[in-house]
Amino acid sequence: MFSRFACLVVACVGWACTGWVGAQPDLPSGRGLPKDAAAFVKRTGQCNHWGSEEVTSAARRQEIRKALRRLKCSRLEADERALRNKYHDAPTVLDAIEEAKALS
Repeated sequence: MFSRFACLVVACVGWACTGWVGAQPDLPSGRGLPKDAAAFVKRTGQCNHWGSEEVTSAARRQEIRKALRRLKCSRLEADERALRNKYHDAPTVLDAIEEAKALS
C-alpha cells in the first residue's frame, strides 16, 4: 500500500514529466501541436500570467519586465499572425491559439 508521501512523489514526478515544472498547471501546454505552434501556445499562457502579476515593489516590477522581455511578449500579435497564415488549414492549431488567448 502506498503512503501519502509516496503518492505525492508519484504525483510530482508525473507533473515533471508533463513539462509543468516551475509553471502553473493551468497554463496551456500546446501538447500535440507542431513545435512552433506549441511554443506559441505555451508562451501565450506565460505572457498572460506575467502580464497579470501584481507589482508590489520595484524588484517585483523588474522581475515581471524581465520575464515579459525574455518571453518576447511584445511579439505575440505578430507571431500569432504568422502562425495563423502558416496553419490556416489546421483547425486544431487555430483552436489551440484561440484557447490560449481566452485564458488571459
